Order: sequence, then C-alpha cells, then structure tokens
Amino acid sequence: MFMMRLARKLKEQEEGFALVTGVFILLILTTISITVVQLSAHNANQSAYDRNRLQAVNAAEAGIDDYLAAMPTACPARPPSSRKRRW
Repeated sequence: MFMMRLARKLKEQEEGFALVTGVFILLILTTISITVVQLSAHNANQSAYDRNRLQAVNAAEAGIDDYLAAMPTACPARPPSSRKRRW
C-alpha cells in the first residue's frame, strides 16, 4: 500500500515535466534559429562589402591603365618645333 501511494505521488509530480522539457527544447531551437539567421545576414553584408571594395579597386586600376595608355600620345618625348631654326 505504501508503495502504491509513493508511485501515485511521483506520477502526480511528473505531470508538468513533459511541458517543461518541450518548452526548453523549443527555446534551444529558437536560439539556434536566430543565431543562424543573424550569421547569414552578417555574411551577406560582408559579401556585399567585399564586392563593392573589389569594384572600387578594379575601377581605380582601369583609370590608371587608361591614363597610362593615353600618355604616349598626349605627351610625345620630343615636342615638334613650330619655328624652324637656322644655324
């Protein structure tokens, strides 16, 4: 009889245990989900920053290349003389 009362009392004390466990597991899964979303957003922002930086570097190199390509035609080594010199 004592064992039956003890077993019944233990069963009554464990009624909310499944609910607490379920809420705890849900809390862990929510935390993991939020972390994954934040990490994805951070990686997307970092990727956009790297892409913009690379575009800026490429544009700067293209400008330098364009300038250097135009230099020989714009600045000849020996400018032509407009007057003829007599010696």
